[in-house]
This record gives sequence, structure tokens and C-alpha cells, in this order.
Amino acid sequence: MSKAFHSHFVAAAASLRQSAPIPEQLELTNVPLFSSINGERVKGINLREHFGKQITAPVDFISLVEAISSECDLLVQVGPGKVLLRFS
Repeated sequence: MSKAFHSHFVAAAASLRQSAPIPEQLELTNVPLFSSINGERVKGINLREHFGKQITAPVDFISLVEAISSECDLLVQVGPGKVLLRFS
């Protein structure tokens, strides 16, 4: 692993989410939203709490893909690099 993303090594960054310009609650969305922490569909979550966990929790990519496979037919990776392409 080249970086310490999604581990206890970035726990200090999780505290920064409290001042992040994001709404505290996410109520309804127009599209299904799934968590990369456990692959579960999320509704009505506290975004700051969720992103705090997401920063330090391992990504469960397999559960995520399994959960969304019945909901979509196209996956788009957004972010730096091509890490997830290795799983396709």
C-alpha cells in the first residue's frame, strides 16, 4: 500500500470533518447511495459521522459491488489513479 488511506494512521484527519462545509444530515436522495464501509444502502445518515468512520475504516469494495450490482449496470471510478480497475 502506497498511502495510509482508510486506516488508523489518518485518524487525525477524521476530526477535521466537523468543520467541513458539508450538511450534517443526508435525508433523501434521487439515486440510491451505498457505503464503501460495509456495502449497505444508506438513507438518512449523519454525514459528518459517516465520513469520520469512512476516513479510518477499511473499504469493503467486494460488499459494495455486490450490493450495487442489482441497482446499476455502469460503475464509474471517481478519484485519483486507477486502483479499482484492477478489481474489474
